[in-house]
Amino acid sequence: MIAGTRALFYFEHTLHDAGPELLAHAAALGFTAIITEPVRLPPWLVPAARDAGLAVLVGVACHSDHADPVLPRRPDLWPVEADGRRRARQEWYIGLIPTDPDHNAGVVRRCARLVAEGGVDGVIADFLRWPMHWELELRGPGHAESSFDPITLARFADWTGVTVPTDPAAAARAIHGAHRESWRAFRRAVVTATMARIADAVRAARSDALVGAFIVPGTHDQRMTWLGQDVAALSEHCDVLLPMAYHAILHRPPAWIAEVTADIAGRARCPVLPVVQCTADPAVSDGADWGPEFGADEFAAALAHATTPEGGVAVFCGEGLTPDRARAVRTAFARPAGRPTREEEAARRSPSLTKDSA
Repeated sequence: MIAGTRALFYFEHTLHDAGPELLAHAAALGFTAIITEPVRLPPWLVPAARDAGLAVLVGVACHSDHADPVLPRRPDLWPVEADGRRRARQEWYIGLIPTDPDHNAGVVRRCARLVAEGGVDGVIADFLRWPMHWELELRGPGHAESSFDPITLARFADWTGVTVPTDPAAAARAIHGAHRESWRAFRRAVVTATMARIADAVRAARSDALVGAFIVPGTHDQRMTWLGQDVAALSEHCDVLLPMAYHAILHRPPAWIAEVTADIAGRARCPVLPVVQCTADPAVSDGADWGPEFGADEFAAALAHATTPEGGVAVFCGEGLTPDRARAVRTAFARPAGRPTREEEAARRSPSLTKDSA
């Protein structure tokens, strides 16, 4: 199912509002899978997708409070920065600490239920990282690290055997002073362990279900130190990794998509399915900053640069597929396999990411 997958992401509200006709439109464009990230899975989605010849892949927001808020009843999951303050909301995003055993157990159970009871073809772990609104924060030179909350500090002490202060500011100074490398290794271990539990639970529920993870499109060093996303380690538990190669959001040219995809693919031990951005229209983003607006030609170039040996791609999001962008999809999907365009040849000649900026 991974090789040649052409997936289209739709927001949950669109599926609830528009109904099954969306799936017929996606299939007619040449897509083979639908990705969505629902709080409530539409009951008609899986059977209608089967009728349309589409797979259904469901994203699960592991450590974000934006869709199904838990912070009102679990304020202890709010990330704490090095100055002792709660991490501020950015646009729609409030991250959650990734260290709470009870919350993580709930995430694992939900992933398993989606394949066992919901009948979906696969689960993709989203927001499986330490808190960061990367769409904005990766545009600058750094970000405010978290979390120095009591749960995380206790987990770090247990993991390392190191005693750290309970005061967040004092703990941050001690960790950044004498225990920086242990702290970074701990952060990666936390994320990878949750991915392993998700994968084991999903495959125990249904052995043929696909397991994947969305990957932040930073540099290798940014993922390893800021986000805790160790691509090589995560890929040991996944069938596919999906780099969110949203070029306009990070103010990058379409050729950058080939660079970040090649970087992640070169480190992964499983296939990679790049996700490309088709719009920055504020009406689609609900006012969130998705970068400078761009046209169908630039979207076509983005598709051309999203090349992998497996030949697949995902598009974010279906709500932005205006008629001219839909034509770009048809054109891209109609090209014979193995026959690159001039844009694809240029993408292959582009240097891959070799310099870490974090």
